[in-house]
Amino acid sequence: MTHVAAEEARVKRYTFIIVPEGTGRLRRFVASEQDLKRLIAIGAAAALILVLVSSHYVTLCSHMAELNGVRAEAERIRVEAQRVRQEAQSRAEERQRVAGELARVDEFDRRVRVIANLPKTGVEPTAEEPAPPRVARAAKRARHATRSMDTPAAAPLDTPGAAPIETPAAASTDTPDAAPDGERETDQE
Repeated sequence: MTHVAAEEARVKRYTFIIVPEGTGRLRRFVASEQDLKRLIAIGAAAALILVLVSSHYVTLCSHMAELNGVRAEAERIRVEAQRVRQEAQSRAEERQRVAGELARVDEFDRRVRVIANLPKTGVEPTAEEPAPPRVARAAKRARHATRSMDTPAAAPLDTPGAAPIETPAAASTDTPDAAPDGERETDQE
């Protein structure tokens, strides 16, 4: 027992006294040096855990801010993609409408060419292949008719001092079957 008594004598003890304000009762705590070391180790571990939790919280907050930024950007991109999709759809509808118009114009052109006995589009004669005489005559007539439509009409007769202006169509005495240069056509078919 002497060994235990000697050990206890070497262990330092600390006494903590809490004095309340006023007439309260004194409180006294006695702690050994080992108890204080344990208490300090527990406090240091708690402080370390608090620092780690706080740093993790700050990291999570920064990640949340970044995530909110990405969500806002994704929403902006989604709205932009929807606008582009609607624009593409309207352009596709416009192209479809224009294609329908072109198909109607092509059909009208085909009918006019059938009525006027003109060659089909894309089947123009080349230098190696001269156009058939009938097609050449029809093309000359079409050019001649276009020129006469583009010239201004004669001045009105009731204007004093104004002389009537002759147009090339009015000056021509050729028959409709005659070529614009005055030569007569003959069917060579």
